[in-house]
Amino acid sequence: GLPQGVDKGYILFQNETKIKPIHLNIQGTTTQGEKPYYYVWTFHENQHRWNLPFGTYDYVIFVGDKKTFYGSFRVSNWDKTTFFIRDNKVVIAGP
Repeated sequence: GLPQGVDKGYILFQNETKIKPIHLNIQGTTTQGEKPYYYVWTFHENQHRWNLPFGTYDYVIFVGDKKTFYGSFRVSNWDKTTFFIRDNKVVIAGP
């Protein structure tokens, strides 16, 4: 988890494909203290939830061994940000 006092946003990864597993690789810099932050996770379920500290991030999402998506995003709100992982793209929806 994150230390007390760190502003964080709720992130939901929604796998809308029939391919599993999903491999997440997220790296970036936190807003508070400008510290590096890395998050790597593999999930086999349809959803994965995590809290990321406020900051700016780059992501690489591997859909099984079939597809790779990459991009960047910013977390600056406590409300939920959702990554919809689809067959042909990743759609990020949130505050």
